[in-house]
Order: sequence, then C-alpha cells, then structure tokens
Amino acid sequence: MSLTRPIKPKIREQLDQDPFMHKCCIADGYCKGRVEWQHHLKWKGQRSDEPEHILPLCSYHHSKVDTREVREKVDWVWLNRLTDDQIRAISKAVNYSQRKIYLNGKYGSYSNSNYDTRNTSKY
Repeated sequence: MSLTRPIKPKIREQLDQDPFMHKCCIADGYCKGRVEWQHHLKWKGQRSDEPEHILPLCSYHHSKVDTREVREKVDWVWLNRLTDDQIRAISKAVNYSQRKIYLNGKYGSYSNSNYDTRNTSKY
C-alpha cells in the first residue's frame, strides 16, 4: 500500500495561494526540478493533510527526503513554521520541541528570509 495520496482540493487551493509553497524550502544550491508538495507528518498511520504539515520541495530534495541530511533540513523548516502549541499537540512519541532546539542549534534560527535564493521554477 502506497503512502502517496493526493492532497484534498480545498487544501490544495489554500496552499496554492501561499507564495512559500512555490519554492523549494531547502534551497541549498542543489535544487533541481519542479516543486512538489511533501506530506511531512505521519499521524495515526496516515500522512497529515493539514496545511502546516505540507512543505514544498524541488524534485531533487523530494527524492532525497529519506536521507538524514535532507530530513533534518526539512524538519528544521517545518518545526520553525509551527507554533509551540502545534508542536506540543504532535509531540507524543517524538519530542518535537527538543528536536527543534537541536536543529536550531545545528542550522541556526529559521525565517522565510533565510533562503532568498530558493528555486522559483515549477519545472
């Protein structure tokens, strides 16, 4: 059974209106290919369709999301876009608050302006 499934149309419309969702959120100079949306949180055996748990990745980074280096960077972006309340709500088996502290120590404080050179190509 594949975990890949389409994002609900209403959520897709909401995400499509957000400029952040049209650029790879990693943008480390290796970006290549069109932007794809990654269901980042697996919750109760399914990938969450909540907008805050979907991140834009270029095809290259999306294909490498299971590697430690890319996974850490995606976690770093994702956790810094969540509120403390959202992080507490999902911190059951994993302490995401502690993970955010670790990743901020490794990569620094995140803001959307960290990556002004992000890939803006859809192809």
